[in-house]
This record gives sequence, structure tokens and C-alpha cells, in this order.
Amino acid sequence: MSKFKATKPLAQKISSSFSEKIRRPRQAPRSRAKTETEPAPPRDFLRLVTFNIEHGTPQAGWSDPDVGSLKLPWNDKELGVYWLTRGLAQLLGPRSLSARAAVAKKALEDTARIIRKLNPDVVCLQEVDKGQRRSGYIPQAEFLSEALGMPYWRMAAAWAGPAYTVHRRPLHAHITRENGYGLAMMSRWPVKSWHFKRLGKARPRLRWGRGTWTGFSKGLLAGLRSLPQAIAGVKLVFGQMRVLQAARVLTPFGTVAIGNIHLETHRGVAQSQLRRSWRSVFDLNHDNCVLVGDFNLREDTSTEALQLLDEAMLPEIHGLVASYPSEKAWIPLDQLLARGWTFAAEPRTIRMPISDHLAVVYDLKQISSRKSNG
Repeated sequence: MSKFKATKPLAQKISSSFSEKIRRPRQAPRSRAKTETEPAPPRDFLRLVTFNIEHGTPQAGWSDPDVGSLKLPWNDKELGVYWLTRGLAQLLGPRSLSARAAVAKKALEDTARIIRKLNPDVVCLQEVDKGQRRSGYIPQAEFLSEALGMPYWRMAAAWAGPAYTVHRRPLHAHITRENGYGLAMMSRWPVKSWHFKRLGKARPRLRWGRGTWTGFSKGLLAGLRSLPQAIAGVKLVFGQMRVLQAARVLTPFGTVAIGNIHLETHRGVAQSQLRRSWRSVFDLNHDNCVLVGDFNLREDTSTEALQLLDEAMLPEIHGLVASYPSEKAWIPLDQLLARGWTFAAEPRTIRMPISDHLAVVYDLKQISSRKSNG
């Protein structure tokens, strides 16, 4: 017996279906009730989160078996002990590398859980590791992008190679086959194009311990008297390669040029890098651009650096909030510059399970007359 039923001729099928439609009583339209599965209405502002993750270091440092549980002091007399114990924890690591990897993974998972609740549009990270022993060989940018559910992401490497050896220039800014260190940006919105620029580094210099020695400007005896205090804790500081990462993001507010930076600790070099970075992001989209990151500058020094720009290029808003150190934040290192935007709310900070910085949340509302489609 065949399992297929005999079908009606095409003309009969059409006429019967048409007659059924005619005879069917017309029903009143149903009211469409909202369900919990429906997406929430779009926001009228753009939320950016900038965070120096300090390569995933837990708040109290790495509490590893080789160095014991580290209680990090914060008063001036014990700052040397603080950096010594923190450095030992990073260099020595645990007896088992799997222990470091487990701790690092748990810390990143907890961090991603907090950031995910913020529901950001774009996340900019600094001091990001990939394949480094100190952070458990975890590719942190990829790990966090997956944990946050942000499919559009990229890493911008400042250098390639192990953290505690001689660094080399990466073969590709988005290091695919190398280990390295640098910046990362991730977005919930599609990215039209990625951009990368090397900003250079500061020359080796001496950093004074408890104050800058002014030499013999006030006399020979005064100079000799102040020299021991200035020399206490003096060290040779080498510059580190700094880069700019930028992207043209296709948001509901048009194409937004967003830059991500981590500048030098030397004030003069950082000011020069800030101006060059802002010019580069400004050139991507004059009326709709944002620059965020760890500026390593105070409010007055960053404002001083921007005064050398052309008036038509000056940012319209400057975001500042105390974000460093995380234990007792009082320095606004993680700043924001923008054109075409205003603040939808006051910038705020959030303490994370990792880093000596606080994460900063910037909510930006677009100026209606400045909408740009790129």
C-alpha cells in the first residue's frame, strides 16, 4: 500500500482553498503582549568602559605558594616592600603553573561577570597579556570577549615575546601566532575598520626616590644636603613602546571613531603621545570621535597638552574621575576625550577583582546636530 495520498487537480485545490478563505469568519486582531524574551528598547546613549586590567593581577597580588599570602602595605615607609613583594609574586609564580592559570581564569571570569552586568557597548582594555607565564598563558582579550559576548574584538600588541625578556616588534598588530602584551578593544556593534599606530617610547632615565634633585641651583651646600634624600630609592627607568588602537564602529548613532591608548609614564612624552593620538582619531571622523584609556597624566597636564592643538580640533568634553590606585583612588589616570558627544551621566568607577586601577564607565549622549554616518 502506498504511503502517498492521491492529490487533487491543481484547479480544484485552488478553488477549494479560495472558498475556505471566503467562508472563514474574520477574527479580531490579537493584542501583542510583551514577553520577557523580547529585547529591551535601544538606549539613547553610548556606554564605554575603560579598564587597565594590569594583566589580570588580583587585587592583593598573586597569593602563590612560593611567596605565601602577601599583605601589601600602603604607607610611604613600606612602599619599597610593597613593590618588592608584588614583583616577587609575579616573577616567581606558583610551584605549579596550573595553579596560576586557575587563579587567573577565576579572576577574569569574575571580572567579566561584573562588566557584563553593565551592558556596555564598547570595552577598551589596557595592559592585556597573551600567552604570558605571569598570567597563566591565557589569551586575555579573546577570553574576555567570549565571556562578555562581544563578537567584534581585536588586540593591538605593543610588543611581542615573553614579559621578562627582551621585547621585539610584533609581526602583526593583532598577534595571532605570537605571545605579547598591549591593548584590546571589543564591541557589541560591528566594526567598519581597525586602525593601529605606534607612538614610540621614552628614553631611559633616572627616577628619583623621594623628590627631584634640583642640583646646585641654591648653592653647593644646599645641593649636597638634598642629594641623599633625592637619591634614596633612585632607579633607572626604561621606556616602553606605546601604541594607539582605533576602530570605526557602526553604532545606532552612526559611525563612531573610538581610540584606545596607554601612554608613557614620563610626563612630556605622554603629552606628546596624547596629542598625536587625538589627531589620529579626529582624522577618522571629525564630528564623531572618542579617545579613552590610561593617559598616565593628571588633569592639569593633560589639559596643558591639548592646548597646543588647533582650536577646531579641540575635544568638546574631557572625562575625569579618580581611578588609581584601586585601594585609595585619588588620581584620574583613566580619562576620556570626545567630540560630538556630551555626558548622559556622571562618570563612575567600579572596583574589579583584578588590577590596581578601577574600571571607569562613561555614558555618552550624542549631540543631535552632529550625527554622522561615516
